Amino acid sequence: MDAAFLQTLLPADAGVRITDVAIDPAGVAVQLATTADAAPCPQCRSASTAVHGRYRRTLRDRPCLGRPVRLLVTARKFVCRRADCPRRVFCERLPELTAPHAHTTGELADAHRHLGLALGGEGGARLAAELGLPTSPDTILRRVKDAPDEPTPRPRYVGVDDWATRKGHSYGTILIELERGTVIDLLPGRDGEAVKVWLAANPQVEVITRDR
Repeated sequence: MDAAFLQTLLPADAGVRITDVAIDPAGVAVQLATTADAAPCPQCRSASTAVHGRYRRTLRDRPCLGRPVRLLVTARKFVCRRADCPRRVFCERLPELTAPHAHTTGELADAHRHLGLALGGEGGARLAAELGLPTSPDTILRRVKDAPDEPTPRPRYVGVDDWATRKGHSYGTILIELERGTVIDLLPGRDGEAVKVWLAANPQVEVITRDR
């Protein structure tokens, strides 16, 4: 395979360059080397150019033409020169390529996450195997759990209703975001005072409906 072509498939700011590509019985092996002149210490964020040594990371990636792909990354360890930093040696990180301590690329992790969101753990793992992305149901579920929360827009259309904390004994107020039909808050009491306080803190609300 052409290394120059494969280089264009990597994120432009991945911080690595392809040094060799080989096809073996296990699939496609892509040798990578890091390119940054310096790396920030994860503890104090000070940049260091003092290389302490090198180490190898092996990352699973998405398949290429049906063949499993593994990235063999030669990365570096740096010395933190800041005297008051407790971290003396650290490994450079490649956030555009993979997470710290991960064994897969971010792209493969995202693929597993999307399968889990659509099909759950068992179903996602079965389809992943069919697509050449084999992993376990537990890993699929962990990908979903570790996904960053999507930013939620502040509600504009709100429905207000009663709900029972103990049926016949204790009631509160439930607020529904009407555009998505999701619960946004549970308030104590149903006399309207808690709703007034909530609305004062959410002036972006345009429409309020009350279920009677």
